[in-house]
Amino acid sequence: MAAAAAATVGCRSAEGEPTSEPIDPRQPPSQEAPTPQEREAAAYWAFGEITFEAQASYRIAARVLSRERYWMGWSSDIAPVDLALGWGEVSDPAIDEHIDWYQGMRWYFWKWDASLTLDNGDISRQSANTHIVPANNNLKRALLAVDEGDVIQLRGYLVNITGPNGERWKSSLSRNDTAGGSCELLYATELINDQKVYR
Repeated sequence: MAAAAAATVGCRSAEGEPTSEPIDPRQPPSQEAPTPQEREAAAYWAFGEITFEAQASYRIAARVLSRERYWMGWSSDIAPVDLALGWGEVSDPAIDEHIDWYQGMRWYFWKWDASLTLDNGDISRQSANTHIVPANNNLKRALLAVDEGDVIQLRGYLVNITGPNGERWKSSLSRNDTAGGSCELLYATELINDQKVYR
């Protein structure tokens, strides 16, 4: 399947199918090593000179803590939105009374008050800034419609990307790392939001 995320997306709404699949953001994300067939399939996700390597299959159920749209450069063409996602204790909306979330320059940040029972490590281990690469235009429309506070489920692959001039953009494969390289780079093949599944 070609990565069609860079194509122009009009005003048409995404097409989704009703689903009763439950979303439990209290559970941590799961990942598995890709099969040889999945690794081979990643060659067909190429967009022009941009190529993908599947590093792990990935599933995450989480609350959207913050979102940021990007517009400039090849990375924004293929990954037009970052979602800061929270699971476990961080998926509780009540936590927003104690934490301010914000994003910029492909990073996410938080500031919390002293009354919060979680510490900085707890927050870091139960949240992630995720660069989203939609697998097609329907998913792109659906993902751009995701809003803060939505409880969603994403499936796809954590990937490494080689850009048009040989740039390397790598996904984290751990939920426990911090600083540079700690963001997840997700080639998204499925989104569940508001009881609809988008593919």
